[in-house]
Amino acid sequence: MTDQEIIFFKEGNYEVNFEDLNPAIEFDLLQDLEYVSSYLEMALKSDNENLTKAACAIYFNFIEKRRLETYLNQLIINPNHRSHQRLVKHLQDDLKYPSSVPFIREVLESGFDYLQYSSSEEGVIAKWFSHALNSIGTEDAISLMKEYSKSSNIQIQYEMAYRLAKGQHLSTMGLLKPSLDLEYFEVREEKLPTKGMFFIGHEKNDIITFYAAFNKNIANDAVKNQKFNRGFNFKRMTWIKPGFMWMMHRSGWALKENQENILAISIKKSDVLKILNEAVLSSYSASEYKNEEEWKHRLMVSNVRIQWDPDHNEWGGKLERKAIQIGLKGETLLKFNSEYIQRIEDITEFVELQRVQRFGSSPRQLLVPKERIVEFDKNYHIIGQNRTIREKIKQLIKRK
Repeated sequence: MTDQEIIFFKEGNYEVNFEDLNPAIEFDLLQDLEYVSSYLEMALKSDNENLTKAACAIYFNFIEKRRLETYLNQLIINPNHRSHQRLVKHLQDDLKYPSSVPFIREVLESGFDYLQYSSSEEGVIAKWFSHALNSIGTEDAISLMKEYSKSSNIQIQYEMAYRLAKGQHLSTMGLLKPSLDLEYFEVREEKLPTKGMFFIGHEKNDIITFYAAFNKNIANDAVKNQKFNRGFNFKRMTWIKPGFMWMMHRSGWALKENQENILAISIKKSDVLKILNEAVLSSYSASEYKNEEEWKHRLMVSNVRIQWDPDHNEWGGKLERKAIQIGLKGETLLKFNSEYIQRIEDITEFVELQRVQRFGSSPRQLLVPKERIVEFDKNYHIIGQNRTIREKIKQLIKRK
C-alpha cells in the first residue's frame, strides 16, 4: 500500500489492511465517475474484503454520490466491509432511493447474519433500516415496514411497528374503516366494570358483533360468500367472541399462525339469545347444576358451550373482569352459518393498524369497537354469570 493510500484510509478511519491493493488507487481520478464506477464494480465482483473496504472509502470520498445509486444498493447487502450503518444513515438522510427497498428486503430476509460484526442487537439493526424505509416513504417502503411489523422476531416487529406509527404512515396503509362504531380504548374502559362476569360487546340496531380468527383462505372465502365454506371444518367446535380485546389477546393481534385474519360476524340479538339458551358451561359449576352427572349429560347433548375467561388490556394483561366466549358445533353451527349470520366483514387491516398504534408515541389513540354490557332481558341470566349481579348490570347500563 502506498503512503498516499495509508493517509487516505487513516483519515477516513477505514479498517483496510495495510497491504498492497491490487489494483492501487488512482488518486487523481477519485472524482471521475467512470473510474470510480469501474473500481466499485471490480471490488464488488471480487468478493475480496480488502478491496470492498477500499471501495467504501472511495464511495464516500466521491462528491456526486447520487450518480452511484446502483453501487450503494449493492454495498448495503455486501458482507465484505463494516460501513453498513454509515451507508444506511446516508441513505436515510440524503439519498432516499426508492430502488433501495428490494435490497433492504434482502437484508431483512437475511436475518442480519452478516451484520453481527457491529455487536448490535437485532432491534438496533432493524432501527437503521426502519429509519431508511420511513425516509424513502414510497408505497413499497411502507408496505415492507408493514410486512415486518408482523415479523416473528419481536425486536424487528417492534421497530417496524414503532416507526410506522411514529412516521404517521397509518393513513397510507390502505385502511378500510370497519362498519363498527369506534372509540378510544381508554374511553371504552371508563364505561365498563372492572370486575365480574358480563356479556360485553358491540351492539347496534339489535345486531351483535362477534369475532373469530382464521387463515387467509378461509377468511377470504367467507367474506366473498358471506358464509363459511372452503377450508372451514364443520366437524370441530368453532369459538366466537363478542369481546374485541379478548380476540386480540387470543390471536396475538392477528399474528398467530392460522389466526392472521380477523372476521367481524354480525348476528341478530334474537338469534344470539337462541344460542345462549342452548348453552352449557364448559366446566362444572355447583351453582348451575345439581351435580356433575347432570352437567355431563347436558354437555353431551348440547351443541353450545360457554366459557368465562379473564378479559385483557391492550398489552395482554389479565383483568379481573371476565369475558364470554361461545363454542358452537353440530346442528347449531350449521344453523349459525346458514341462518344466523347477517354479515361477515374482514377487519384485519384495522387490527393491524391498531397493533401498530400501540407502539406509537400516542398509545392512548388506540381505537377499538365501542362495546358495552349487552342486556337481553331485565331478568335474563346467562349461564355461569353470578345471579346477584343483576342490579349492578342495571346501574352500568345507565352509563352507556
